[in-house]
Amino acid sequence: MIELNASLFIQAVNFLVLLGVLNWVLYRPILRALEERRRKTAGARGQVESVEEQGAELMAAYEADLAVARAQARSRYQAHRDQAVSAAEAAVAQAKAKAEAEWARHAEELARRRQELEAELAASEAVLAREIAAKALGRAV
Repeated sequence: MIELNASLFIQAVNFLVLLGVLNWVLYRPILRALEERRRKTAGARGQVESVEEQGAELMAAYEADLAVARAQARSRYQAHRDQAVSAAEAAVAQAKAKAEAEWARHAEELARRRQELEAELAASEAVLAREIAAKALGRAV
């Protein structure tokens, strides 16, 4: 059974002194270290969030620049393609015109030659007809 005497008072004082010494020697440094750790962790989290935001901003800027570069490349490609198509169409049209002119020249040459040959044939037709008749009849016609 518990007796209420001076030893209880001494134990209570001893407990309070021990509580004060432990608070001063152990609890405060531990609490201070935990608080410092919490502050550093919060600061590091803030820095991490800041770096993540900067990374997201840089990624957005990069993607925007990339989109602009792709659009410029597409427009340059289309411009060069259109220019090449125009040049090819012009070359085809020029070659077609040249071929048509050559064909027309050959057609005129053939028509002229045909007329010459027909004129020659018409001129020699009478002579040939007399020769054939003379040979067929056996006498001069």
